[in-house]
Amino acid sequence: MRWQMGPPSAEIVLLDYPQLFDETSLTCVSGVGGAGMIRINAMARTMASAQQQMVTTLHSSGVPVSYESPDPDFAGRRACDDPEGIDKIVVVPPGER
Repeated sequence: MRWQMGPPSAEIVLLDYPQLFDETSLTCVSGVGGAGMIRINAMARTMASAQQQMVTTLHSSGVPVSYESPDPDFAGRRACDDPEGIDKIVVVPPGER
């Protein structure tokens, strides 16, 4: 990996994505289902673990990088929660794709 030093105080913050669903909630997204919700959240946890490991590796090599997860901030506000903090389905108007 090639790293160019920027300003002396610069730091990279890798911001993860939150899990999308509360796995104990009822299915609310057509076509996803309970198993799909669990699988999507499992993929989010797998990605988070890989990102944390990469940040640890880079940081130990002297790269000014840290990891942050907004996941706890979305507890009770995931897709299908009330209030919803993550949109279930977003429809893009024709011509804006």
